[in-house]
Amino acid sequence: MKYEIWFVIIDTTVNAESLNDRQNLGVLQMETVNTSDNPLYKHCRNIRELEVAFERYRNFPTSDDVVQSPHAKFKVLRIDPVPVYS
Repeated sequence: MKYEIWFVIIDTTVNAESLNDRQNLGVLQMETVNTSDNPLYKHCRNIRELEVAFERYRNFPTSDDVVQSPHAKFKVLRIDPVPVYS
């Protein structure tokens, strides 16, 4: 099944008070994921698992203890199933 994943990239280099500032949020982005074709998402049985897999792959691709980009964090905001038309 195909899903549209809407996410932002948050600048994590700022102090805690500045995390609330809209300037530290990236532009809203969307990526389409096919759970049938993509081995990273084949195991996902629901939207929650898809969200976790997407963020894990973007934030911790090599190890759960190594942050890929310490200056930024990917955060999923929304996941929508792509309608199937016959």
